[in-house]
Amino acid sequence: MGRQSVSKRLKYISIAAALAALTVPAISLSSSPATAAAAGSTVSDCPWMNTSQSADVRAHELMSAMTLQQKMRWLDEQAANNPGQTTFGTVTYPAQVPCTPTMAYADGPWEVTGVSGITTGFPVPVDETASWDTAESYLKGQAMGDEAFQEDRTGILAPGIDLARTPYGGRNAEFMGEDPLLAGTMAAQDIKGIQQGNPTEPVEAVLKHFIENDQELDRQLSSSNVDDRTLHEEEGRAFEIAITQSQPAGVMCSYNQVNGVYACQNPNTLTDYLKNQLGFRGFVVSDFGAVHSTARR
Repeated sequence: MGRQSVSKRLKYISIAAALAALTVPAISLSSSPATAAAAGSTVSDCPWMNTSQSADVRAHELMSAMTLQQKMRWLDEQAANNPGQTTFGTVTYPAQVPCTPTMAYADGPWEVTGVSGITTGFPVPVDETASWDTAESYLKGQAMGDEAFQEDRTGILAPGIDLARTPYGGRNAEFMGEDPLLAGTMAAQDIKGIQQGNPTEPVEAVLKHFIENDQELDRQLSSSNVDDRTLHEEEGRAFEIAITQSQPAGVMCSYNQVNGVYACQNPNTLTDYLKNQLGFRGFVVSDFGAVHSTARR
């Protein structure tokens, strides 16, 4: 991550969506962390809160007010959700600038979770994939996008397409099976439903977990050691199909190491493969506590 301009990596996508959400009447600003952070501030202090401007203009204004370290907060799932908190495990960030909207994620392999309201429990993704029904996958994504928006969430951490490399995998049900062609195709429709199915309700899909997240046991310590051909033709193929067919706003990097380098600071997988080879132009956000550094050491 440290090799690239953070501003270029984000392309203002997530911030613009969060700012756009603040202009929608369905959002309750009275309980918003962004509003709490803005107490005593005015629009002249925080010009990005001027709702008469476009979300793109407001995002650029907000980014211009941030230091590099504050921009980096948008790439960490925990820090993006908690603008005022500074310490996350062994990683410390400065507090965010006033009036910063919260990038409010909901988890969502098969339902919108981590919210206060009641949401729909859809069939687990492996069953969704077994249907071979791309139209139903789109409808599921559309319904989840609507529910996330109604729960004041700007992003859904879904779909998950880690391949089922072993039948004993404890989270196999959360992902889309063992076939990369089918998993990638179904995931693409899921993403389209989330991002395009409700034009007046902007919600972003975050495809996960990139990459080679094949086990739960010691996932924060283990290394998935894999040759280039296997990486590209198996797990990488599923991500390639999903990304090229649907252009998700975000991709989540995983806890594990890939060939001895943590996935969230791995230039071979994040820069060379995801960005340069697959042409991904969205943002990369970490799995919850997967940040060790912003660059390989």
